[in-house]
Amino acid sequence: MRVSIQTFFGMNRRVCAVVIGMFVWSMLNSALCAQWDREALHAQAVAESLVPIRPGSPGKVPFWNVHARRFIHAPAFDLKPVDGATLYRFTAVTKQGERKFEASMPWAPLAPIWKDLPVGRVDLRVEGLDRPGGKVVGHAGERTFYRSAVFHGPYHEPPPVGYAEAARRGLRDLFLQPHVQRCLIEGATPDVAQYELYRYPSKVMGGVIRGMVLYSTLATDPREAKDALRVARSLADFLIGLSQPAGTPLEDWPPTYWKVNWSSSHVREGNLMTNSPVDAALGYLDLYDATKDRKYLEAATRIAETYRKLQRPDGTWPLLVRVDAGKAVAPNPLVPTWVIGLMDRLADQYGLERYRPISGKAFRWVMDHPMKRFNWDGQFEDIKPQEPYSNLAREQACDVALYLLEHVEHDAGYLEKAEELLRFSEDQFVVWEVPDEEEWALDETRPTEPRQYVARWGTSGWFAPCVLEQYSCYAPVARSSAIQISAYRKAYEITGKALYLAKAQSLANALIVSQQYHGGGQFPTWVLKSSSVSTWSNNSAYAAMAVYDLGRFLNDRRESSVR
Repeated sequence: MRVSIQTFFGMNRRVCAVVIGMFVWSMLNSALCAQWDREALHAQAVAESLVPIRPGSPGKVPFWNVHARRFIHAPAFDLKPVDGATLYRFTAVTKQGERKFEASMPWAPLAPIWKDLPVGRVDLRVEGLDRPGGKVVGHAGERTFYRSAVFHGPYHEPPPVGYAEAARRGLRDLFLQPHVQRCLIEGATPDVAQYELYRYPSKVMGGVIRGMVLYSTLATDPREAKDALRVARSLADFLIGLSQPAGTPLEDWPPTYWKVNWSSSHVREGNLMTNSPVDAALGYLDLYDATKDRKYLEAATRIAETYRKLQRPDGTWPLLVRVDAGKAVAPNPLVPTWVIGLMDRLADQYGLERYRPISGKAFRWVMDHPMKRFNWDGQFEDIKPQEPYSNLAREQACDVALYLLEHVEHDAGYLEKAEELLRFSEDQFVVWEVPDEEEWALDETRPTEPRQYVARWGTSGWFAPCVLEQYSCYAPVARSSAIQISAYRKAYEITGKALYLAKAQSLANALIVSQQYHGGGQFPTWVLKSSSVSTWSNNSAYAAMAVYDLGRFLNDRRESSVR
């Protein structure tokens, strides 16, 4: 049967528009792949890897890498002076032999030999000498680490599915999950027996709200588009109802933990992590933008009001607090990057200028503390707060890099600081090529908790390139890739450096490869081949959002160049 173009469009304009748009995006992505100069990008990455990242200096600059066990960039270690030594001999033992150099201090960066060290295990020995090439008078120390691969991409070009289509498929599969479809049943509420991770309501439900709002714009079926917003409304209304009552210390904040049944000292309903209400607030704002229902804007502003009430004089908040009294449970301060983002959005997008001072004060705290000391503390609700530098993560560092890049016109030094943060995140958490499983283990330097991730899954099952989450969960996570993709995309937009865009696309491509390996539905939380691990719905939603945003950016860039 023949059907005219006009009749076809008349039957379902929405389907045609979405399908054609995604086809065009895929074609544009493929066209961009041919433009890469792979070896030039690799040479640039190698040159950058020789530059140390915030090298420590005793009494002046802290050594942030005391617990680090892998490096892309040449490190400098906190090794002690030797009495009687006038200089120091560095000997790096690898599977391909030894590399040596001499320096005037035991904490000198390894830049002189870094380019010559092969990927894999490195055993470093530093000895004090009485003169150049002279006698050893003592040992400054030793360090074992994994020398990680430098970027040599782009990787997985072209991706097996275009960015927009991959995002749509991922969000549709999330929409079809039983625990999400439950939200469409009259009178039904989220059930932890059906989906255990609802025990983290602000984080998980907030992420699903945002994912469903986006899916309502991508769905090819108008009924699914409408139902996606119904899901978002249902979860938002449930969270609002679950929030602390007015007049209590944490009024209007939804909980971090709900119906938990673990014996952890910090994962309990009486505790709340002060970063988690932002997950809900941002979901409310996305929903308000889509529906114009003011109750969601008002719910977000009530959350912001409690942040304003509880902000400490120094500009931040305690990380973990008691719900009943609002008092700190642990000494760790919140690294308030998401709070800054919420306050700025309320001021910039909705004209609520009363929140601007809160953001400014929090930003000054960030610049005066983690930015100076490089203690990018991992702040996850399922990991107990830990000692400084013992559980570093890349999320807040990337958040700050994004903020600095968005405000480069305010300070000439912001760009340099942002790029340093991106190098730090790459150095500790980005894996460009699958590491050797046996050499990666480094049992003598590996903190106890993360061992389970290597033992259970093995690095051979990773989809590289990928991004590891935190030292206490040193495994590839989709949301970690999503944050890195967004930061690299912004860095390219501001600097025009092709290497940043190649890195962003490589990470997005690997997410799509992982998605297709597991059936082409939700973006798997864990970027690996195992199918026996849990899927965090918020994590999948954020991965889809980052991939979609990158595709939209590439499309806008292409259209701009054509014009």
